Amino acid sequence: MKKILTLTTIIILIVQMFMVNVFAAQTASISNVRVTVNASEKKVTIQGVISSGSGKNVTIIVKSPSGDLDYVGQIESKDGGEFTLTYTPYEFVDGRYSVKIGGEGVDTPYEGSFNIDTGKSEEPSNPSPGNNGGVPYIPPVDKEEERPKKETKEESEEKPTTEDSGETKVTFSDISNVKWAKETIEYLAARGIISGPGDGTFRPSDKVTRAEFIKMLMIALELEDEEAECTFSDVKAGAWYYKPIAAAEKLGIVKGKGDGTFGVNDEILRQDMAVMIYRTAQLLGIDLGDDVNVEPFTDEAEISGYAKEAVTAIQKAGIINGIGDGRFAPKNNATRAEAAVIIYRLLDKDF
Repeated sequence: MKKILTLTTIIILIVQMFMVNVFAAQTASISNVRVTVNASEKKVTIQGVISSGSGKNVTIIVKSPSGDLDYVGQIESKDGGEFTLTYTPYEFVDGRYSVKIGGEGVDTPYEGSFNIDTGKSEEPSNPSPGNNGGVPYIPPVDKEEERPKKETKEESEEKPTTEDSGETKVTFSDISNVKWAKETIEYLAARGIISGPGDGTFRPSDKVTRAEFIKMLMIALELEDEEAECTFSDVKAGAWYYKPIAAAEKLGIVKGKGDGTFGVNDEILRQDMAVMIYRTAQLLGIDLGDDVNVEPFTDEAEISGYAKEAVTAIQKAGIINGIGDGRFAPKNNATRAEAAVIIYRLLDKDF
């Protein structure tokens, strides 16, 4: 399981508030990418050019040799579209790191890889498929994650496990009756992603508030940002929910309501939960897949227009499978158990 990246190891400055897809399809391209590794200072510098010119936001996502998210950041291009970003890898270990670079108007993200050799003080690298040539792209070698394999059927068939994971098993006194979610809840709780109210219970049937869900989501996907600031009028500075909501707003995962509020204490609708999951997957480049044939929900007409694309995408990905009778129930409120299962399934898609 990936460690949560702290402020000193990741500064998330991604896309503008109303952007859903960080790699919006237009006509620009990324070229002349060069990566320089300074082992003595434990720094990586990524340079390149965005063809749409200066003043454009360039988004860079780097994954470590293990496939974990190592860095997510954004830099504004300078004269001629040139950009330069320097960051410190989370662990700075030997191996091949993958990099994806996109930006405003970029049709296809630039994908490449570079090596870190701690025995060398500087190693220039030209990731493919750069216009200036370079080495063929070799994605990171998948390591065997200490993560359960799931059956993507109904929520009632989710069976993760925490055995041999190196984590302390956490259980609750009131989850034996939600067998479809029990092991998922224990798995996420063992990793500090979810918790109970402190009395030994989890309260799986309780409804989830919007603030509770976004906190779980941001922790699970390691998207915390200590410097993010929130503009929603009902999100109070210093409250337990302020930082996760602020980070989610900054990343465009949440946009609030028409009256300027977030709806901190409102119970989250299933369709809104789907939208947040979908935006997060797009933001991080998680491949949801779109070739799965599924029957449309029988209550598809009840899904609000802003949520239809998200619901369809995560249904095809097996993240949401409805409530068991062919319906999605978009306006129903999600329970804590349902939220745990949905977040686990997104995690299991990996990055």
